[in-house]
Amino acid sequence: MNTQNNATIQQMNNVVLQIPNSSVVCSLKKISAGLNKYLNITNTFNPVNISNNQGFQSVYVSFYRMHKNRFPNQPQSLTAYFSYLQAGKNSVPTLTATLNYLQRHTNRIETSFASKLLHTLNPNLPILDRKSVGVFNKIGLKMPTGSIPSAVNLYNLFEQWYQQFIPSQLGQRWISMFNQAYPHAVGISDLKKIDFILWKI
Repeated sequence: MNTQNNATIQQMNNVVLQIPNSSVVCSLKKISAGLNKYLNITNTFNPVNISNNQGFQSVYVSFYRMHKNRFPNQPQSLTAYFSYLQAGKNSVPTLTATLNYLQRHTNRIETSFASKLLHTLNPNLPILDRKSVGVFNKIGLKMPTGSIPSAVNLYNLFEQWYQQFIPSQLGQRWISMFNQAYPHAVGISDLKKIDFILWKI
């Protein structure tokens, strides 16, 4: 890990340290509907061919808000997206490969939807979107729009931050609070539990 990333990760830790427990409790109360959709996605992902399963695709599009104004060139781009997601069951692609693939089908750098695709394949990989990244806007972190390398750099930063934050005292406290609020939500990665909290902070 480079020195700059170390410094930024410390700044990220300082941001979350300032989030009061009451805000975490409030956040957890807001995720119930989203959690049910997420569990639906994770429970049906492996058994079905998602490249042509309309039920799975409908829940996924609704949960991740892949509306036409946010994910262009539909329906062709959605067909390409779910075909790539299905193929990823055999071998999880890199973020760079996923961004290049989606750019060919949408003419945009789709950092958020690429990260969501990879997270679906491996729940221990981070999700980048304007809400979770937005928690750290005050230290200058923003969703990248200009280039694939900048998207990869931010993704790697969040991956490193989660690796440090999850086993920390505060990370374990948040995970415990999630588990107490949703004891039925078994099988969800610790990373996703923290992501859910950041999503509604």
